[in-house]
Amino acid sequence: MAESTLEERKRCPKCGEPGELEGTRPSQDVTKKVITMLCRNSRCDWLDTGWLITVMLDGSLPAEDAPEVLRAKPKAYPTLERGVFGDQREQEIKDFYGQFNKR
Repeated sequence: MAESTLEERKRCPKCGEPGELEGTRPSQDVTKKVITMLCRNSRCDWLDTGWLITVMLDGSLPAEDAPEVLRAKPKAYPTLERGVFGDQREQEIKDFYGQFNKR
């Protein structure tokens, strides 16, 4: 597994451009601090959206917070597929909204 550096983690997760430091605060774990970064790229979907970086007080990065480790964990909420309501319910919804377009 590749080690992630602080400079890599300071880049926006969406566009990859370097973020702007918003602030630093202590973590609940006294051996860590939390850095808040913001994306300032006007072309990015995450414009003015923040992300957190956990840093040990000695400046090292905890391995369990590495992006590749976090991406490997199962998601808490699975992505919804098309037709989540079932085919019959989908048709009822289309019929309902379709009655307003018949003018």
